[in-house]
Amino acid sequence: MKKYRRITVKVGSALVVGAGYIGLEVAGALVARGCSFTVVERLDQVLPTLDPEPAAVVEEHVRRHARILGNARSAI
Repeated sequence: MKKYRRITVKVGSALVVGAGYIGLEVAGALVARGCSFTVVERLDQVLPTLDPEPAAVVEEHVRRHARILGNARSAI
């Protein structure tokens, strides 16, 4: 069996495409690694499958760590 080395890459900044569940999971991993990042979402809120009120709470939390670009808004 081949042995694989763990590869660690330090990333200074990243672009996360999509502010759905998976995109925000990736964003959380970037925060844990101390990375700066921007989230791009084509719809007008993060977690677009949620009602607007709980999505706004999540968006407020994400904004503490990242820049969010959405369809109906310019750079925020």
